[in-house]
Amino acid sequence: GVSVEKLRELGYTKDYLGSELTSDDQIVPLFPHDIIISRQAAEYLMKVAKFIDDLLENFYGLKPFYNVKKPEDLIGHLVIGLAPHTSAGVVGRIIGFTDARVCFAHPYFHTAKRRNCVSPRTEVFVIDSEGLHIRRIEDLYRSIPKEPIELDDFGTFGKEPEDIYVISVDESGRITKGRIKYVTKTRAPEHMIKIRTLYGRLIEVSPEHRLLVFRDGKIIEIRAMEAKVNDELVVYGKELEKALGDVSKDPIIEIRIVKPSYEWVYDIEVDDYHNYAINDFVFVHNCDGDEDSVMLLLDGLINFSRHYLPEKRGGLMDTPLVLTTRIDPSEVDKEVQSVDLMPRYPLEFYKATLRKANPKDLEGSIIETVGTRLKDGKDLYVNLWFTHDNGDISLGPKVTSYSDPSMKNMQMKVERQMRLERMLRSVNPDDVARRLIDKHFIRDISGNLKAFYTQEFRCTNCNSKFRIPPLNNVCPNCGRKGSIVLTVKQGSVEKYLSIAKKLAEEYNVGVYLKGRIEVISNQVSATFGLSKVSLFDLDEKNNKRQTIDDILGG
Repeated sequence: GVSVEKLRELGYTKDYLGSELTSDDQIVPLFPHDIIISRQAAEYLMKVAKFIDDLLENFYGLKPFYNVKKPEDLIGHLVIGLAPHTSAGVVGRIIGFTDARVCFAHPYFHTAKRRNCVSPRTEVFVIDSEGLHIRRIEDLYRSIPKEPIELDDFGTFGKEPEDIYVISVDESGRITKGRIKYVTKTRAPEHMIKIRTLYGRLIEVSPEHRLLVFRDGKIIEIRAMEAKVNDELVVYGKELEKALGDVSKDPIIEIRIVKPSYEWVYDIEVDDYHNYAINDFVFVHNCDGDEDSVMLLLDGLINFSRHYLPEKRGGLMDTPLVLTTRIDPSEVDKEVQSVDLMPRYPLEFYKATLRKANPKDLEGSIIETVGTRLKDGKDLYVNLWFTHDNGDISLGPKVTSYSDPSMKNMQMKVERQMRLERMLRSVNPDDVARRLIDKHFIRDISGNLKAFYTQEFRCTNCNSKFRIPPLNNVCPNCGRKGSIVLTVKQGSVEKYLSIAKKLAEEYNVGVYLKGRIEVISNQVSATFGLSKVSLFDLDEKNNKRQTIDDILGG
């Protein structure tokens, strides 16, 4: 949706073959900082731009900056790209729009925003059915028997273990355990950061990895690259004085930037508290996998302040504390070095596939990649070739099924997913149903039920919060009667229960899983005063519902 004239104005004067850009049917290589956003995002950014202009004019007494009247007026304006749960943004420039609900950008741009992990030699504390163990994170990844899942387009792989936990710490400093969702591995970055503490602890993490430190008596998160000598890491040690709950402080005495001698780095995605203990009980944050975001540059510059950030742990996440204005391919995540730059694959490549050669053995000799150009000192910004032309990058689905607005609730999404599973010969629908119930629905219901039992109560008038509600239903702070409400609603507890029951009835998920659903269903019924519901079919002979005791012969 951008004219040739506008592209030339933005610096796109030649196509990918080096010819002058003169027509709409030519292909141009995307500049590293340029992005193509969805039209839906453009509509939202238009509203933000108008707000900023009003703010400049009415509050600061300045002239409006954006003056946008249509989405096309955003073309050429700068934005901040920010990956989830990080505090380092990358400057980008809007050059076009797509009907797909995505953000198209250069691989350098995406990898400049990514988070990284810890050294493969890092030791983690693992709890399984046999007790507590200390394992190297690399060995933990290898020990999981499942096939790795590719988690993104940049070479990050994950394995999902069964009922394995790590040592975590909550916001009050209490030691607890967190269930491992994934153990991941990705290409090592160009540099790692090695940190040594006063009491002899040593960790080696990527620059973007987040550490837990003490600030003003509270636990907060900072990136490793932001750490300074005398920052106090959150650790556990019997010999140390407790600083908060069960944990202590261990000051940093040395920070060094080192070049990794290994190809892969690893991380753990942890449910609940999203952190885990490594190397002599140093607590670090885990990795996450959420969606990226973009914001107008001026929005980030004038509408952001550290004073807006919450004081609790995690308050620095999703904030543009640092801004990258020039992307250097040698400094972004190392997985981008695996991107191949070939205009066509030679015959030797196809012969290598027949003998199942290691892809790494082909880099440089047969296949040129970003990594080989980096080693050879060649230009990393031009002649980034591709092998196949797809005509229109926006062809195909415009939105994922999960985000499709026509899919109004989770029930519809699950039904659509299961219909697809039944069509695929390579998929066992019963196994998918078991995983949905066990890994998602039951855990969500149990977690929300626990949150309901331990929730606070809030006054709708003055927003005061109470651990125990006043018996007279009068707020002791503002005196308003009848204003005390729940902070966790019944609907949030029950939202997946009917879906779990339906899956259990329609698919062979096993007696044990059906029993778990019945138990949790009865807990919900007892909590909210509903009648007891059994999941099992009617026993036609006795005209009654079977219980789990009937099925097990009890």
